[in-house]
Amino acid sequence: MRKLWLFFACWLLVAGSFAQDRQASFQIFWNQFRTAVLSGDKVRVANLTHFPFETRGPTDNDPVRRYQRKAFIGLYDGLLKQPIYFLEGGKSISKTMRSVIEEKVEIRDRDVLTDNFARIEDFEFKRLNGHWRFTRAYTEEP
Repeated sequence: MRKLWLFFACWLLVAGSFAQDRQASFQIFWNQFRTAVLSGDKVRVANLTHFPFETRGPTDNDPVRRYQRKAFIGLYDGLLKQPIYFLEGGKSISKTMRSVIEEKVEIRDRDVLTDNFARIEDFEFKRLNGHWRFTRAYTEEP
């Protein structure tokens, strides 16, 4: 029984360590991405984005649309103005994706779903070739 407990304790430590590593890795990227967004540096955001960039509407039936760098720059402001709805104190409130990014200073383990995938509300990020990139946004319009 003691060996089983020791094995379980070691497994928890290792699992927790991996979660912290991926969280720390994404936190470094998030700091760069967030700074670029908040400073209005579209070129820097584009440099942190994978192309073709994808958008998808609110349902699974909505088609995925792909954008190259030039089209992304034109799409970008609308993505930041997009409303996100939350329940707070029993009331529905709306924030823009920009305000969500502004408020999101610290990455939590629940934001980084796998070693190579993270999601902050309607924005998705993937680790590609060892580097985190902004890869997809869900939009209100199909």
